[in-house]
Amino acid sequence: MARLFPNRLSARVSPEVARAFRKLKKLPDDFSVHHSLTEVRDTPDQDHPDFLVFWQERYGFIIKIAATSQELAEATLQGSLFTTEPIVSLENLGSAEKASLLSFSQKLSLEFPLRRLLLFPNVSQNTIDTISLQRSKDSEVSFLGLDQLGSERLPPYLTALATSTLNETQAEEIRSVFDPAITLPESFVSTRIIDRKTKPTLTPVLLDLDQEWCVKNQLFLPLENEPSETASTSQTRLVTGVAGSGKSLILLYRTALLSRLTPPQKILLLTHNKPILNELKRRLQQLTPHDHHIQCLTFFQWSHQHLGSWPERTIGEHEIHRILAQLQPHPFKVSFLADEIGRIKDHSFTKQSSYLEADRSGWGKPLQQPQREAIWTVFRRYQEHLESHQLVDWHGVAMRFHQAVTKGKIILEPYDAILIDEAQFFAKGWFDVVRKALKPKGQLFLAADPTQGFLKRRQSWLASGIEVRGRTTRLHRPYRNTRSILNFAARFFDSRRRENPEINPESFNLPTGEQLRKTPKTGSPPEIISCPTLQDIHLRAANEIAKLREGGLPAGHLFVLHADSARLSAFEATLATRLGDRDLVHNAKDGLLPTNAFCQTSTLNAATGLEAPIVFLLGIDSILDRELDPQLSPEERNELHASQTSLLYMAFTRAGQKLIILSTSPDRVRTFENLS
Repeated sequence: MARLFPNRLSARVSPEVARAFRKLKKLPDDFSVHHSLTEVRDTPDQDHPDFLVFWQERYGFIIKIAATSQELAEATLQGSLFTTEPIVSLENLGSAEKASLLSFSQKLSLEFPLRRLLLFPNVSQNTIDTISLQRSKDSEVSFLGLDQLGSERLPPYLTALATSTLNETQAEEIRSVFDPAITLPESFVSTRIIDRKTKPTLTPVLLDLDQEWCVKNQLFLPLENEPSETASTSQTRLVTGVAGSGKSLILLYRTALLSRLTPPQKILLLTHNKPILNELKRRLQQLTPHDHHIQCLTFFQWSHQHLGSWPERTIGEHEIHRILAQLQPHPFKVSFLADEIGRIKDHSFTKQSSYLEADRSGWGKPLQQPQREAIWTVFRRYQEHLESHQLVDWHGVAMRFHQAVTKGKIILEPYDAILIDEAQFFAKGWFDVVRKALKPKGQLFLAADPTQGFLKRRQSWLASGIEVRGRTTRLHRPYRNTRSILNFAARFFDSRRRENPEINPESFNLPTGEQLRKTPKTGSPPEIISCPTLQDIHLRAANEIAKLREGGLPAGHLFVLHADSARLSAFEATLATRLGDRDLVHNAKDGLLPTNAFCQTSTLNAATGLEAPIVFLLGIDSILDRELDPQLSPEERNELHASQTSLLYMAFTRAGQKLIILSTSPDRVRTFENLS
């Protein structure tokens, strides 16, 4: 079956378009069929073709559908007096539709080898052939009737017409004119730093075919007469893939399309932290300015909307670890306990028996019952401490929201569609709440990185209450990074795996050699800078950033990631002093990037999903030094080593064009220099 964009039509299309669509979808799988989404256009263009078809991605056809009836077509030939429709002359039959095809061709910069077809779904091929013989020779547009749309006759007919090939640039321009919504704003392309506008270009950067298919697949809800196997109670889709393959981009474009459908969809876009949310909001404003149908929230902002304020003070990771350290003696590491207690709350376990009997698949290390009982004891002591000091952690907030929703104390407003970015960080209890907020037959769209969150621990989607079998698309081509950066990241992984053979390559979603060869060669290798102290690193980075600004680097093209979260504010102060204006430095968690801000900053742990053409990475010694802790057991050291390998690989691939790493360790600097 042909690849369809989208694979389902809305109820608003004409019967003739729907009939042609059903025929075109039966084309072989080396055809792709793009339907014109009039439902998302602010001003529907009657002169626009209904379909764009590619064969083998090298031959193109634009198609317009004519609603002409068999009765009218015969009357055109015979001059019948009995038709109820106005009779047109042979020369004028389909003239408006033909004009629209020619008009589309004129919107292209050049005359491309693009075949123009006029389809008459209601008219037999014999009648169309007779009309074609009697009218003047028409080489600009080919006429097709009902019989020609058969699954056996149509493919050879189209391939016979395909005599001249399109190159990639021509095909992309045709796609961009047919559907301008797939064009990427320049600010979305992190591999372009400064465009001097000196190179001739025919086409803008577009979503590739895989990305466009993910955006438009299952875009419309099933129609009433569709088979029950396709009209499931909800429409869940998952997109996953290598770093920089466009998962978040697809989610944004799908959100924008859904918001522009008629009637408007009520949409909720969720993610797990503020920096990512702010970046999603910034980009969404460029795609759908002033759209009021979309709510963009973190899961905890959504929780706060419904729970209201709570009397306790909310604590984060550092204070959780401090409290757990005070609850000694116990035989567990504080970091392990914090994760385990988080999972207990994410699963809303309120009774010890529920925890003891729980399936631990994807939780990490296996635990025997005595160990679980000991952990539950620590958990109860921890909870008693929080309650006595009027404290609550964020897992507790999520658990409170989950219980209120599942027990019916909070009734959520239903959404037509819920889209979740970085869904691998959502817990099972969070997904329970999401499903409660989705309308029957509503759309749930997930974008996730399989190397992070619960997926990194090999926990399945089904264990989180989400069924994605047969509904998953994996993207393979990385677009964010230059080949130099991807090669550096791959060599870093290889070096770390030599140190720790237990690291699983499959869990890193590494690009293949073929994917690397397709990545542009532009860009320089990462730059590695050695400084004696962290304070010197701050000063050097601030000086380098100031120099880039003085050299004309546009605002918003630079990101600083700090691995030592406790020192980020100190660096921001140093940078603000060097730039001479605090407003030029913006922390990604503090809201949308202001237009006057020169650069953004973020902690490394919050950087998943973020990107920029130029990235400075500071403070890596603070995390790599943890691997040298003599108190770590071999198992704990390997686990930490693998975790930090993943974290740094993620950090390297935030950079689209240029990566600058600063370290206080001469040995690490030499190691990184050898990798680049």
